[in-house]
Amino acid sequence: MRKLILLPAIILLLATHLQAQQTLDPNQFVNAQIAADTLADGSHDPAKTTYLAEAGKYYAFDGTLECNFDLKILGPDDSWIYNQTNPPVFFQTPAADGTARDMINLNEGGSVVLKNILFTGLLPNDVNISSIVRSFAGHKIIFDNNVFSDIRDHTTRITGAIDTLTETNNLFINLDRRGSSPFGGMPFRLDAEGKNVKFENNTVINGARLFGNGGEFFTSKMTEIHNTILNQQVNGHEIHWFSALQANNIYYN
Repeated sequence: MRKLILLPAIILLLATHLQAQQTLDPNQFVNAQIAADTLADGSHDPAKTTYLAEAGKYYAFDGTLECNFDLKILGPDDSWIYNQTNPPVFFQTPAADGTARDMINLNEGGSVVLKNILFTGLLPNDVNISSIVRSFAGHKIIFDNNVFSDIRDHTTRITGAIDTLTETNNLFINLDRRGSSPFGGMPFRLDAEGKNVKFENNTVINGARLFGNGGEFFTSKMTEIHNTILNQQVNGHEIHWFSALQANNIYYN
């Protein structure tokens, strides 16, 4: 009898999980598709928070997505991104005046998980994007198993206190590649309290500065382990933490 009761419950849970996953259409702009799931009261449809990208497809933004909910954008879970021959590719398009716009803004209540995707910051008009994600009041950012290339300033910049920032198993390539500013070309810049920050198993090639943060945040905690950093243009770290663990990293040139 117990097994008969559990079976419908498992089927219902699976159906709910599948309903919450939406497959993105590569022929429509990503920000427009996700914003279309906003309800009349301004909140996001809770049944539509996970968006799937397909291998070999290109996905464009034509503006910045304003996010006040728990967003996930996931590519196929097919080994380490370096070994994937055809991951989904995300890119931004220029504004009317030719300038670059960030992809995602996290506002109050917002969080983002990006996984198994290649993000290029080089726009079709040969301009570089400033940031993939800007967090003004978000509570969580997770980047796992992605490629981020040709970012002018910061892959993510955080200016409001955040609970979790996790960057694992990513490749960061050609950050701030057209200049030597010490203020750009970073996997992240944290200008606020970061309660738990993890930077683990990443590879950074041709960056400007590894990390940056302004202010002294005596409740912040960071773990930086098992990373490989090659060809930094300028100084590596600017870290103001209550505690930090750095171990088993390789820094070359």
